Amino acid sequence: MNKGLLFALVATILAPNSALADENDICDTKLYKQMVGSIKQGVKRPNFRPSKALSKLMSEDEMLCPLQIERDFNGDNQNDWVGVIEQNGEISLSAYMSVKNGYQLIKIKQYPRVPNNLYFDTSSEKTLRNRAGFVAFLPNVKFAAVENIIDGNSIAYAWSGSTMQKLIDFKIVKKKKVRLD
Repeated sequence: MNKGLLFALVATILAPNSALADENDICDTKLYKQMVGSIKQGVKRPNFRPSKALSKLMSEDEMLCPLQIERDFNGDNQNDWVGVIEQNGEISLSAYMSVKNGYQLIKIKQYPRVPNNLYFDTSSEKTLRNRAGFVAFLPNVKFAAVENIIDGNSIAYAWSGSTMQKLIDFKIVKKKKVRLD
């Protein structure tokens, strides 16, 4: 990525007079727009200002939308959306899951305020087993949503048949390079 473009991206993210979260169309995927349009209780993306550590990670990894991910989390071959939303003044981790006749919004957990030190990614059962130890998904479920807290634990959420449930809480231990002289 061009360094000038990367600098402009980081400057935009850190700018004190940044645009409102709903004006950030980079993260407005088709599924996100569908969710906002179909939910009657005023769902929106909360205003978000990342911590310094998260800003650095976002810059290094070219991460544009740390508070949301899309993947097939329930094994029906349709993408689902997991992310942080604001609804009726509450901030929550929620999932917009495909069901038989459309999609359903599922609240996973509530936050006291907009989190500024975490990001989401996905893990397959095999990858999660290697990172965290023993885990088991339901049949046909191939991915879990993982909430990664900067300098903290990671929490994997997996489809239980009716909701996204906390599967495992784990800490990724970075291997230190050993110098042999």
